[in-house]
Amino acid sequence: MSGAEGAMALYDARKSRRRKSASEALAAIGAGHLAARLFATLSTGERQRVLIARALAAEPPLLLLDEPCLGLDPLAREGFLESLGALFRNRPELTVISVTHYVEEIIERYDRMLLMTDGRVAAQGRLREVLGGAVIAMVYGERCRVDRRDGRYTMRFARR
Repeated sequence: MSGAEGAMALYDARKSRRRKSASEALAAIGAGHLAARLFATLSTGERQRVLIARALAAEPPLLLLDEPCLGLDPLAREGFLESLGALFRNRPELTVISVTHYVEEIIERYDRMLLMTDGRVAAQGRLREVLGGAVIAMVYGERCRVDRRDGRYTMRFARR
């Protein structure tokens, strides 16, 4: 509930409006079942969801995610990305900027991409254009391939 006020803690009586907003934000990211748990008892993936819900409680027009899957095992990462996809479907007006090093973490809702290398912009534009062969080859070399299947991407390197 502290997210609605942009504070780290609650200093006044909890208002039912804040409680409702917090519950809705938790549900939006698939974390409603965590409402009664202490933050210190949550797994890394659960903490990520709760922190996103905390940000959503303030009803921002923009959500910035910096390596949101960092520290998650593959199963937790997929669960988190599914929850993020559901959030995107339920909040189409929300603009999300996400930073990642892994194309596997790019889900369908992302439509534009800024690709950086050596601290400089290598390419920007529509996701499919940037992840196309010429741009990826320029950054990662000719052996790099990015494949798309079922709305998700994978990166691989061909043998020499």
